[in-house]
Amino acid sequence: MSGSRRALLAAVGSAAAGLAGCAGDDRDETPTAARLGECARRWRTGTGGAVASSPVGLDDRLYVASDDGTLYSLHADTGAVDWEFEIGAKLPFNPVVDGETIYVGSWDTALYAVDTDGTEQWRFETGDKLGRGATVADGTVYFGSEDGHVYAADAATGAERWRYRTGAGVVATPVIADERVYVGSRDRTFYALDAVAGTPDWTVSTDASIVGGARVGGDRVYFGSSYESPFYALHRDDGTTAWTITNDTGFSMRPTLVDGTLYYGDNESRIQAVDAATGTVRWRTDLGYGTILSAPAVANGLVYFGNAGFRDPSGMNAVDRETGAVRWRYIRDDYVHSNPLVSGDTVYFGCYDTYVYAIDATPDG
Repeated sequence: MSGSRRALLAAVGSAAAGLAGCAGDDRDETPTAARLGECARRWRTGTGGAVASSPVGLDDRLYVASDDGTLYSLHADTGAVDWEFEIGAKLPFNPVVDGETIYVGSWDTALYAVDTDGTEQWRFETGDKLGRGATVADGTVYFGSEDGHVYAADAATGAERWRYRTGAGVVATPVIADERVYVGSRDRTFYALDAVAGTPDWTVSTDASIVGGARVGGDRVYFGSSYESPFYALHRDDGTTAWTITNDTGFSMRPTLVDGTLYYGDNESRIQAVDAATGTVRWRTDLGYGTILSAPAVANGLVYFGNAGFRDPSGMNAVDRETGAVRWRYIRDDYVHSNPLVSGDTVYFGCYDTYVYAIDATPDG
């Protein structure tokens, strides 16, 4: 496989011209947004279940999991199905690609390693449902399970390297930096583990369960906790607090860090931009009653993210990166928990309505 084949589709290229007049042709002004019409859609592909999973790309293919128990390989330009790998149990897991291997976890308790041609390489059994995602670093794949363990397995063979038991289920995706694994648990604790030995370097207790992944930037690690608990910025060397932000609902998804600014949503459908150095809120935009369980993507001068509206609409959204002003909303009939994947002028995401979508990332040009 060539080097270009290994280039991730997530690499953002320059924005191309949008579909002329799409937003204007089907504009429905609301207090917060302009709604896009279906002319913004490039394709959609149906599955047999809700798609909470986030697409991952490798060159001209997308890999996405569905709650129908199937991992799909799709052509990125058309949405046509290349192959299907059937597991059978729910797959609300974000696949990760490393080289020519796709890693995906299932509610059948196993992590699967699947070749990019759709054949199984190996599987690793745990004691309960898998968490939201895995991370591959230096030949090792790291992931959590509702059985309370953080696992490290050989990425090529699936052989266990170590496991570390926390006090409750581990849903959050581990993040690796400088031979250390950072991950939170439902036991209300954030862990910094030695990536080679699986032993704790330090731990920090929080006021609520941690179900979203962390983000590393410089000498700090950032993560949110659920319910009425803070969003944390900790010093990576010893876990001491740099700053916190508290709201009345908590934070359940991994933040995105770009050029010194953190972008993340909360459990009241508010998206915010925060100075990573100081914790100062630069802007905050409220989409109404609901929640944001989608990690934002930043590209084309916009912040893209999905939301689950309880009384207000659900969909894929784009706000101005500098001001938070809502640029457009692509409304669906069901929740969007999937993290958007932006490639040039296209946004890919999954929806609870059972479809995977590709829409124009810059419909207003």
